[in-house]
Amino acid sequence: MFKWYQDSTECYVFMDDLTADTLPKILAIDQEDRWRQGLDIHAIDKVYAFMGSRWFTRGWTLQKLLAPTTVLFYSSDHHYLGTEIELAPLISQAASIRVAFVTQETHIYKPSVAQRMSWASARTTTRPEDMAYSLLGIFDLNMPLLYGEGKKAFRRLQGEIIRQSEDESILAWGLDSEQKHFTGVLADDPSDFKGSGNVWTMEKLRTFDRGIVKDELTNKGLAISYIKLLIDLSGTARNFGISGPKVGITLKCFNVHV
Repeated sequence: MFKWYQDSTECYVFMDDLTADTLPKILAIDQEDRWRQGLDIHAIDKVYAFMGSRWFTRGWTLQKLLAPTTVLFYSSDHHYLGTEIELAPLISQAASIRVAFVTQETHIYKPSVAQRMSWASARTTTRPEDMAYSLLGIFDLNMPLLYGEGKKAFRRLQGEIIRQSEDESILAWGLDSEQKHFTGVLADDPSDFKGSGNVWTMEKLRTFDRGIVKDELTNKGLAISYIKLLIDLSGTARNFGISGPKVGITLKCFNVHV
Protein backbone atom coordinates (compact mmCIF):
# COMPACT_ATOMS: atom_id res chain seq x y z
CA MET A 1 0.00 0.00 0.00
CA PHE A 2 2.90 2.36 0.68
CA LYS A 3 3.85 2.26 -3.00
CA TRP A 4 0.25 3.06 -4.01
CA TYR A 5 0.43 6.27 -2.03
CA GLN A 6 3.98 6.94 -3.20
CA ASP A 7 2.95 6.68 -6.85
CA SER A 8 -0.16 8.83 -6.43
CA THR A 9 -0.39 12.36 -7.80
CA GLU A 10 -2.46 13.57 -4.86
CA CYS A 11 -3.78 11.94 -1.70
CA TYR A 12 -6.98 13.29 -0.11
CA VAL A 13 -7.53 13.13 3.64
CA PHE A 14 -11.03 13.64 5.06
CA MET A 15 -10.78 14.27 8.80
CA ASP A 16 -14.15 13.04 10.02
CA ASP A 17 -13.78 14.57 13.48
CA LEU A 18 -13.15 18.12 12.22
CA THR A 19 -15.54 20.72 10.85
CA ALA A 20 -14.75 23.74 8.68
CA ASP A 21 -14.64 26.16 11.61
CA THR A 22 -12.15 24.00 13.50
CA LEU A 23 -9.13 25.42 11.70
CA PRO A 24 -8.90 29.20 11.31
CA LYS A 25 -7.76 30.85 8.11
CA ILE A 26 -4.04 30.36 8.68
CA LEU A 27 -3.51 30.00 4.93
CA ALA A 28 -4.28 33.68 4.35
CA ILE A 29 -0.63 34.51 5.00
CA ASP A 30 1.59 34.23 1.96
CA GLN A 31 3.52 30.96 2.05
CA GLU A 32 6.98 32.57 1.84
CA ASP A 33 6.10 35.16 4.45
CA ARG A 34 4.81 32.45 6.76
CA TRP A 35 8.08 30.51 6.63
CA ARG A 36 10.14 33.70 6.91
CA GLN A 37 8.24 35.21 9.81
CA GLY A 38 7.36 31.93 11.49
CA LEU A 39 3.93 30.69 12.45
CA ASP A 40 3.01 31.06 16.10
CA ILE A 41 0.68 28.07 16.21
CA HIS A 42 0.05 28.53 19.94
CA ALA A 43 -1.65 31.86 19.22
CA ILE A 44 -4.10 30.41 16.73
CA ASP A 45 -7.52 29.71 18.17
CA LYS A 46 -8.91 26.18 17.79
CA VAL A 47 -5.77 24.86 16.15
CA TYR A 48 -5.38 22.22 18.83
CA ALA A 49 -8.50 20.51 17.56
CA PHE A 50 -6.69 19.85 14.30
CA MET A 51 -3.60 18.50 16.05
CA GLY A 52 -5.81 16.37 18.29
CA SER A 53 -7.60 14.67 15.41
CA ARG A 54 -7.88 10.88 15.56
CA TRP A 55 -6.20 10.77 12.16
CA PHE A 56 -2.84 11.38 13.85
CA THR A 57 -3.27 8.41 16.21
CA ARG A 58 -4.02 5.65 13.69
CA GLY A 59 -1.28 3.28 12.57
CA TRP A 60 -2.11 3.10 8.89
CA THR A 61 -2.33 6.87 8.40
CA LEU A 62 1.40 7.34 8.97
CA GLN A 63 2.23 6.07 5.49
CA LYS A 64 -0.66 8.09 4.05
CA LEU A 65 1.03 11.20 5.44
CA LEU A 66 4.60 10.46 4.39
CA ALA A 67 4.40 8.47 1.15
CA PRO A 68 2.41 10.69 -1.27
CA THR A 69 3.91 13.60 -3.18
CA THR A 70 1.00 15.83 -2.16
CA VAL A 71 -1.52 15.39 0.67
CA LEU A 72 -4.63 17.59 0.77
CA PHE A 73 -6.59 17.79 4.01
CA TYR A 74 -10.35 18.34 4.16
CA SER A 75 -12.79 18.69 7.03
CA SER A 76 -15.70 16.31 7.52
CA ASP A 77 -17.94 18.75 5.64
CA HIS A 78 -15.54 18.77 2.66
CA HIS A 79 -13.98 22.17 3.30
CA TYR A 80 -10.35 22.48 2.22
CA LEU A 81 -7.90 22.88 5.12
CA GLY A 82 -4.54 22.85 3.37
CA THR A 83 -1.71 20.66 2.10
CA GLU A 84 0.90 18.89 4.17
CA ILE A 85 3.33 21.69 3.31
CA GLU A 86 0.93 24.50 4.25
CA LEU A 87 0.04 22.74 7.51
CA ALA A 88 3.53 21.37 8.18
CA PRO A 89 4.14 23.15 11.54
CA LEU A 90 0.85 21.80 12.92
CA ILE A 91 1.33 18.30 11.51
CA SER A 92 4.87 18.20 12.87
CA GLN A 93 3.63 18.79 16.41
CA ALA A 94 0.61 16.52 16.06
CA ALA A 95 2.58 13.60 14.61
CA SER A 96 5.91 14.23 16.41
CA ILE A 97 7.72 14.23 13.06
CA ARG A 98 10.18 16.93 12.05
CA VAL A 99 8.90 19.45 9.51
CA ALA A 100 11.61 18.48 6.99
CA PHE A 101 10.21 14.94 6.80
CA VAL A 102 6.60 16.10 6.62
CA THR A 103 7.39 18.37 3.66
CA GLN A 104 9.75 15.79 2.10
CA GLU A 105 12.55 18.33 2.12
CA THR A 106 14.50 15.45 3.67
CA HIS A 107 13.75 11.86 2.62
CA ILE A 108 12.02 9.73 5.24
CA TYR A 109 14.70 7.03 4.94
CA LYS A 110 17.33 9.51 6.15
CA PRO A 111 16.59 9.42 9.93
CA SER A 112 17.58 6.51 12.13
CA VAL A 113 15.48 3.40 12.61
CA ALA A 114 14.75 4.44 16.19
CA GLN A 115 13.59 7.86 15.08
CA ARG A 116 11.24 6.41 12.46
CA MET A 117 9.89 3.94 15.03
CA SER A 118 9.13 6.87 17.33
CA TRP A 119 6.76 8.26 14.69
CA ALA A 120 4.48 5.28 15.34
CA SER A 121 4.94 5.22 19.12
CA ALA A 122 1.63 6.97 19.88
CA ARG A 123 -0.38 5.25 17.14
CA THR A 124 -2.68 2.24 17.41
CA THR A 125 -4.26 -0.32 15.10
CA THR A 126 -7.27 -2.60 15.52
CA ARG A 127 -5.19 -5.71 14.87
CA PRO A 128 -1.85 -6.04 16.70
CA GLU A 129 -0.18 -7.36 13.54
CA ASP A 130 -1.02 -4.16 11.66
CA MET A 131 1.20 -2.18 14.01
CA ALA A 132 4.11 -3.90 12.27
CA TYR A 133 2.63 -4.25 8.79
CA SER A 134 1.79 -0.53 8.57
CA LEU A 135 5.50 0.26 9.01
CA LEU A 136 6.86 -1.87 6.17
CA GLY A 137 6.95 1.02 3.71
CA ILE A 138 8.49 3.37 6.28
CA PHE A 139 11.50 1.01 6.37
CA ASP A 140 11.36 0.03 2.68
CA LEU A 141 10.78 -3.63 3.56
CA ASN A 142 8.67 -6.52 2.35
CA MET A 143 7.61 -9.52 4.42
CA PRO A 144 4.65 -11.93 4.41
CA LEU A 145 1.50 -10.78 6.22
CA LEU A 146 0.50 -13.53 8.65
CA TYR A 147 -2.68 -12.45 10.41
CA GLY A 148 -3.04 -14.37 13.63
CA GLU A 149 0.58 -14.04 14.72
CA GLY A 150 -0.20 -11.06 16.97
CA LYS A 151 2.77 -9.15 18.36
CA LYS A 152 5.17 -11.64 16.82
CA ALA A 153 4.77 -9.54 13.68
CA PHE A 154 6.66 -6.69 15.29
CA ARG A 155 9.49 -9.04 16.27
CA ARG A 156 9.64 -10.25 12.65
CA LEU A 157 9.76 -6.66 11.46
CA GLN A 158 12.71 -5.92 13.74
CA GLY A 159 14.42 -9.08 12.51
CA GLU A 160 14.06 -7.93 8.90
CA ILE A 161 15.45 -4.50 9.78
CA ILE A 162 18.46 -6.08 11.51
CA ARG A 163 19.01 -8.41 8.56
CA GLN A 164 18.89 -5.68 5.91
CA SER A 165 20.28 -2.67 7.76
CA GLU A 166 23.38 -1.77 9.76
CA ASP A 167 21.47 0.82 11.78
CA GLU A 168 21.97 -0.20 15.41
CA SER A 169 19.55 2.39 16.76
CA ILE A 170 16.90 -0.33 16.56
CA LEU A 171 18.24 -1.35 19.97
CA ALA A 172 17.98 2.22 21.32
CA TRP A 173 14.48 1.98 22.78
CA GLY A 174 13.00 2.44 26.25
CA LEU A 175 14.87 5.71 26.74
CA ASP A 176 11.99 7.29 28.64
CA SER A 177 10.85 4.12 30.37
CA GLU A 178 10.65 3.82 34.14
CA GLN A 179 10.56 0.03 34.14
CA LYS A 180 12.97 -1.67 36.53
CA HIS A 181 12.81 -5.23 35.30
CA PHE A 182 14.72 -7.20 32.71
CA THR A 183 13.39 -7.39 29.16
CA GLY A 184 14.54 -8.86 25.87
CA VAL A 185 16.90 -6.97 23.59
CA LEU A 186 14.10 -6.26 21.08
CA ALA A 187 11.15 -3.96 21.71
CA ASP A 188 7.65 -5.35 22.20
CA ASP A 189 5.85 -2.52 20.43
CA PRO A 190 6.55 0.80 18.66
CA SER A 191 5.46 2.55 21.86
CA ASP A 192 8.79 1.45 23.36
CA PHE A 193 10.44 3.96 21.02
CA LYS A 194 8.49 6.92 22.41
CA GLY A 195 11.66 8.56 23.74
CA SER A 196 13.78 7.83 20.67
CA GLY A 197 12.72 10.74 18.47
CA ASN A 198 16.15 12.38 18.73
CA VAL A 199 18.32 9.29 18.22
CA TRP A 200 20.74 9.62 15.31
CA THR A 201 23.16 7.13 13.83
CA MET A 202 26.93 7.53 13.74
CA GLU A 203 27.90 5.94 10.45
CA LYS A 204 31.58 6.80 10.69
CA LEU A 205 32.81 6.28 14.22
CA ARG A 206 36.08 4.36 14.27
CA THR A 207 36.01 3.89 18.04
CA PHE A 208 32.97 1.66 17.66
CA ASP A 209 34.16 -0.10 14.50
CA ARG A 210 33.51 -3.82 14.88
CA GLY A 211 34.78 -4.77 11.44
CA ILE A 212 32.51 -6.45 8.90
CA VAL A 213 30.70 -8.69 11.37
CA LYS A 214 26.94 -8.37 10.78
CA ASP A 215 24.43 -8.49 13.62
CA GLU A 216 22.06 -11.41 13.15
CA LEU A 217 18.78 -12.47 14.73
CA THR A 218 18.85 -16.23 15.32
CA ASN A 219 16.45 -18.70 16.91
CA LYS A 220 18.42 -18.27 20.14
CA GLY A 221 18.42 -14.49 20.12
CA LEU A 222 20.50 -11.67 18.68
CA ALA A 223 24.07 -12.53 17.70
CA ILE A 224 26.17 -9.36 17.83
CA SER A 225 29.88 -8.60 17.82
CA TYR A 226 30.44 -5.77 20.29
CA ILE A 227 32.79 -3.85 22.52
CA LYS A 228 32.07 -4.93 26.07
CA LEU A 229 31.81 -2.28 28.76
CA LEU A 230 31.46 -2.81 32.49
CA ILE A 231 28.97 -0.31 33.84
CA ASP A 232 28.26 0.48 37.48
CA LEU A 233 24.53 1.13 37.85
CA SER A 234 24.44 0.75 41.61
CA GLY A 235 23.50 4.38 42.16
CA THR A 236 20.88 4.59 39.44
CA ALA A 237 17.20 3.73 39.22
CA ARG A 238 17.99 1.03 36.67
CA ASN A 239 20.12 -1.28 38.78
CA PHE A 240 17.26 -3.84 38.78
CA GLY A 241 17.96 -4.56 42.44
CA ILE A 242 21.17 -6.38 41.57
CA SER A 243 24.51 -5.16 42.89
CA GLY A 244 27.78 -5.17 40.97
CA PRO A 245 28.74 -4.01 37.48
CA LYS A 246 26.64 -4.74 34.43
CA VAL A 247 27.73 -5.46 30.88
CA GLY A 248 26.91 -2.76 28.33
CA ILE A 249 26.99 -2.80 24.53
CA THR A 250 28.17 0.20 22.53
CA LEU A 251 25.87 1.22 19.68
CA LYS A 252 26.66 3.43 16.69
CA CYS A 253 24.06 6.02 17.60
CA PHE A 254 23.52 8.91 19.99
CA ASN A 255 20.60 10.70 21.61
CA VAL A 256 20.36 14.46 21.16
CA HIS A 257 18.60 16.22 24.02
CA VAL A 258 16.64 19.21 22.76
